[in-house]
Amino acid sequence: MLSIVLSLIISTVWADELEVLVPNRPITKNEIITEADVSVDVAEKKGSYIQSIEGNVVKARRNLEEGKPIKTSDVIIDNFLIHKGDIVTVRFARKNLLIEVQGLAMNNAAIGEAVKVKNLETNKMLHGKVTSDGFVEVQ
Repeated sequence: MLSIVLSLIISTVWADELEVLVPNRPITKNEIITEADVSVDVAEKKGSYIQSIEGNVVKARRNLEEGKPIKTSDVIIDNFLIHKGDIVTVRFARKNLLIEVQGLAMNNAAIGEAVKVKNLETNKMLHGKVTSDGFVEVQ
C-alpha cells in the first residue's frame, strides 16, 4: 500500500514539472540569446516558459538572471535580427584591420541576409550581411 501511495506522489510531482531553458550566465536587456547561453532545467508548470530557441532569433526583453527559468514574457522571439530603423554596428575586417561604424538599418534582415545600412557619420549607403552576433559585415 505504501509503494502505491509513494508512486502516486512521485507521478504527481513529475506531472507538475516541465523542462525549461535557464541562462548559464547573466544576460543583459536586448542581448541576443544563443543555444550556448542556456541549458535545460526543470520548473513548475506555473506560467509560460521558453523550452527551445532553435531556429529563432531570441532577444532578452529585460535583464535575465543566471539559473532562473526564462518566461515567454522575458524575451522577444523574431526571425529578424535587425529591423528597419535599428541602429547597428557595421564591421569591415581585413587581416589585421577592423573598422566599426554605427549605421541605420534600412530594411529588416535575419542572420545571413543582406541589409542596407546608412552610415551615420558619412550618410553613405553600405551593403552587408547580418552575422549571428547581430553585427553587419561589409566586404
